[in-house]
Amino acid sequence: MRILIIGGTGTIGSELTDFLRQQVCNQLYIVSKSTETVHADNIKYIHGDIFDHSFFVKVLEKGYDCIVDFMIWSPNELKNNLDTIFRNCKQYIAMGTSSAYAKTNGLIDENAKRFTDIYPDEAKQTYRYVIEKAVADDVIMHSRYQHWTIIRPWVTFNTRKHVLVTVPVSVWLWRFIHGKTIVIPRKVLRKKCSLTYAKDSARAISKLVGNDKALGEIVNVTTDKATTWAEVLELYKTVLSEKMGGVELKPQFINNDAVFWKNMPSQFDPIVRDRCYDRCFSNEKLNAICGEKIVFGDLKSNLEICIDKLLFDASCKIDPIDPVWCGIMDRLSHEHTELSEFSSAKSKLKYIIFRSAFLSLLYRAIRYIIDSKTRFVYKPNIEP
Repeated sequence: MRILIIGGTGTIGSELTDFLRQQVCNQLYIVSKSTETVHADNIKYIHGDIFDHSFFVKVLEKGYDCIVDFMIWSPNELKNNLDTIFRNCKQYIAMGTSSAYAKTNGLIDENAKRFTDIYPDEAKQTYRYVIEKAVADDVIMHSRYQHWTIIRPWVTFNTRKHVLVTVPVSVWLWRFIHGKTIVIPRKVLRKKCSLTYAKDSARAISKLVGNDKALGEIVNVTTDKATTWAEVLELYKTVLSEKMGGVELKPQFINNDAVFWKNMPSQFDPIVRDRCYDRCFSNEKLNAICGEKIVFGDLKSNLEICIDKLLFDASCKIDPIDPVWCGIMDRLSHEHTELSEFSSAKSKLKYIIFRSAFLSLLYRAIRYIIDSKTRFVYKPNIEP
């Protein structure tokens, strides 16, 4: 099969590439700005800006059996590109998100209501990524085409990406190594989550590529083995202690969750809705389409593999420490970080702002005024 992967060097995309390239009958074309490459005879990298329309058309007009799209398109961009996409492939796999689901009692399947379905007015004020993904799903589903598959992963992890509730690995791992406190909201620890190894999600997606039963379907691609965030925290503590010779993770729990949420970086604020719900997913539809039970691995074993590489494999790089998160963590835990830890004057300034309650409040107020002029507007009932 000729398979085009757009944004194929991310958390799930890189793992999917590894699965698909193992089938010698597949010829993979990967569009990315990243310079990272995997050397294989059946992989060709196409470097460029996919948001450049002329480049986009030039790439797609070559025709493919399947297009797997990991990009974040605005609804209008997707709507404008829809004909070009569907005319040039036999199957279009678009990545949605399971974070779009509203609060659901019991297992979440593909028929569960999304937040935008239940609260369209409130959706105008919520997390832009989740809403744009939900509207993009509507654009695809309400189009005149049927050779699409929408995949919905939840929170994934690999050697570079580990989320602790909402805190990114570049923050909590750095603070762990330097003996600093990691602040976590206490009530969320009781909530169930479905943290999924990216390789497992990619394996599931690979079973959908070229699968006629997946056409016109929405499919959850996340583990059905739910655990609590408290259990995830204990796993991190156990694994890190084993790998670092008994060094202990130092979590500090905030009893009033609102104190934690309101101090988060602004772009993360609405994730509160997602993390404050139990997130337990059903894989019945995935198994039925694939004709087999898709196995998702043991969480502890997969965490051990990833953390071992993260700590001791020089090829595994994580993002530099985020000065915004670092400032917030230090403010909540009454700690300080030396400015010499930050590489640029801009990073130092960000840390100073978010370490101060007054300056961070002032910054948020200014950002709110600026963002209100360009705020994304959710428009339900997208016309085909």
